[in-house]
Amino acid sequence: MNTYHQTIQSKLVSCLIGVFQAILWIVVIKLFLPAVWLQPVFIAFVLIGLFLEIPTILFFGKSITISVDGIEYRLGLKRMCFRLKIGWNGFRRIGRFGFTEGLFINNHYFLRLTHSFLPDWETYSNFATYFFIPLSIFSENWCDSELGQQIKQYAPHLFQ
Repeated sequence: MNTYHQTIQSKLVSCLIGVFQAILWIVVIKLFLPAVWLQPVFIAFVLIGLFLEIPTILFFGKSITISVDGIEYRLGLKRMCFRLKIGWNGFRRIGRFGFTEGLFINNHYFLRLTHSFLPDWETYSNFATYFFIPLSIFSENWCDSELGQQIKQYAPHLFQ
């Protein structure tokens, strides 16, 4: 059972995307709701959002654990995170989603979702929001890395 963490490069790209989204929200608000634009509450909201989002991405990040049972995808720290567990039969194919390469989850596969900060909360869902597990954020050339070799070992059907 090996755990892989999001690369620094991927974290920096996520931070840049967050800054771009904040700028985009500011422009949209300024164009369509000019009265809101000058409100101190709005400006504080945007700045606080940026100051919370960037450290969160840099310090918490994402990780995956590969095991015989499947993949556990974590967002956040070990003690305070959102976990998604998928068995090997739950993956449909390898592909791209935007600029990221990873694994697509079967449409009707029930996912095990847990929150570590809500220990009694666990649910099984087939909600379509979680349809893709990114792999290229954990290794630059994930297919040829140790990560890719482990996935080939446990799920060779994805590489055919």
